[in-house]
Amino acid sequence: MTRAILAAVLVAAVAAIVVFAGKWLALVLALLAAWTAFVYATDRLKEVRLRRAFEREHGVAGRRLVIVYSRSPHWQEHIERHWLSRYGDRAVVLDWSDRSRWPRTGAPVAVEAFRRWGGAREFNPLVIAVPRHGSVRTVRFWRAFRDLKHGKDRTLRAAEAELERLAAEVSRP
Repeated sequence: MTRAILAAVLVAAVAAIVVFAGKWLALVLALLAAWTAFVYATDRLKEVRLRRAFEREHGVAGRRLVIVYSRSPHWQEHIERHWLSRYGDRAVVLDWSDRSRWPRTGAPVAVEAFRRWGGAREFNPLVIAVPRHGSVRTVRFWRAFRDLKHGKDRTLRAAEAELERLAAEVSRP
């Protein structure tokens, strides 16, 4: 079922409930819609503020990448040898192994960016690209390094090609 059909069915169902249930349900649904719009607007405002703070603190210095990794023997040497030597001057580096020292409130902008765009899955290692304009993008490497551990390097090569593309893209003025 396409989204348009699903949305039409949902609207029809809500309309039927409103007609049969009366004014109170309509009021409750209107309040729910208003609350949803408020939560969405608040979330967008937080994102805009975070992007502005990131731009002020790191973007003006040309650092538009956030590299997050840990001291795992599966990837530490590779990341330090290949990524940091290549992108280190354009990146803010976060060591996931030190996350217990990251403050819950008032954290550095890069930590807040990781919390916002890193997600809850395959977040170590990863690279977040924060362009001046446009969508923030995240490249996840956990699966690629897992495959590499089993002798399959194709996933890592593809992810690193995506990283190279994003790094070039966000480095443009």
